[in-house]
Amino acid sequence: MTLRRFLLTLLTIVVLGGTGVILVDSLLLPALVHRRAEVLVPELIGVSLDEARQRARHVGLGVEVGEEVFRTGAASGEVLEQFPAPFTSVRGGRPVRLVISKGDARSLVPDLTGMSLRQSELTLRRAGLEAGSVCRTYDPTGPVGVVAQRPYPGTELVQGESVRLLVREGREPVHHRMPDVIGESLARVRETIARGGFEVGRITYREDDRKTPGVVLDQWPPAGSRVPLGGTIDLVASSRGR
Repeated sequence: MTLRRFLLTLLTIVVLGGTGVILVDSLLLPALVHRRAEVLVPELIGVSLDEARQRARHVGLGVEVGEEVFRTGAASGEVLEQFPAPFTSVRGGRPVRLVISKGDARSLVPDLTGMSLRQSELTLRRAGLEAGSVCRTYDPTGPVGVVAQRPYPGTELVQGESVRLLVREGREPVHHRMPDVIGESLARVRETIARGGFEVGRITYREDDRKTPGVVLDQWPPAGSRVPLGGTIDLVASSRGR
């Protein structure tokens, strides 16, 4: 083989080899790498943020918290939405954007003292709360409007919960002053209420290790309220803690 033919053969091999490397590098390898990197986005909605991170990491994806919002009924830290959607095919390593719950929306109970029933209802609605049961007291000498409420002003409630109101109105021909039964036993309170022309309404219990079980801790309407005869009194009584 002559030197000229040898050099031509060598040059051909180099050119063909370089072309092959270029083809493999620019076409074949990216296709293989891209195919291996495609993964399915797991479903993350409804799980905690920590669980979402673990699931995403398991398939080679990241997590990015995009927004935190209040959502009634959803636990704090729960995933509400995700982008991309579950089971979407994406390139490995990209982040999944999440919307996270901050828990139930809460509001402070406003002070409704002196407001009319209508005003108090509007005020509660603006705070995301509702007016609950309304008791009426009658006193021709006192100012009219809301004179008591439960829970007390400043109490934090989940939005949508209700506030009970005691509203003072004008003259009522048949009324009685509500007795003070806090600190008495339920058995004695039933007798006191019956003698006063009232009835026992709802009784709820609150754990209080400092009190004997069955002692009245709170009442509604409050003591001293002038209410129509035949009305009901709701009571909160003590119970032992577990």
